[in-house]
Amino acid sequence: MTEPRYQVQEDLPDDYLLALGIYMQTCARIELWAARLVCLAEGLEKTSDESIARTDKLRMDTGKLVKKLKASLEGLARQGLNDPELIGLGEWIEANLKFRHLAVHGVHGALEGSIMLEAAPKNERPKVLALDAPAILGALDDADRILRKLRVIAKQHERDPARATSPGSARPSPREGALATQPAAAPSSGLAR
Repeated sequence: MTEPRYQVQEDLPDDYLLALGIYMQTCARIELWAARLVCLAEGLEKTSDESIARTDKLRMDTGKLVKKLKASLEGLARQGLNDPELIGLGEWIEANLKFRHLAVHGVHGALEGSIMLEAAPKNERPKVLALDAPAILGALDDADRILRKLRVIAKQHERDPARATSPGSARPSPREGALATQPAAAPSSGLAR
């Protein structure tokens, strides 16, 4: 075993730190593609200065971004786009935004094979949540499905605004509270699938 290079590696296993980094970057990309999709739905050219500035502004407030995204997805659905997942996608992101915030702003620790996360929504007292490997991997998988779906919709809308979605594309599978409090399980062997 080698000495940890960084202080946080003394407190958390490397596979968890990797998974957390992947989750956080996936969430960052969800925000980026959500903002791009809003801009496309507003009729902005992807590479225009106006679209770039609007994308940056939308990403500064994730709560407002999600509301704009939901409205854009509802608008695309009203235009007759044939993807029944459009409305559910925005609602899934809205419902799970709190878990992104907890992952980014919470203090993570390891205890007997579980990950302990001390965090709370704004103006609330922090709580300790116990997360096991299946909950963590489930959150990663869900975020990845959402990112893939947003990219498909945005890229299709970019090519042909009249046909922005198609059936059979990446499908989000909402997990009610994938990062919600989980009972502490027996020590796991890590995050390997």
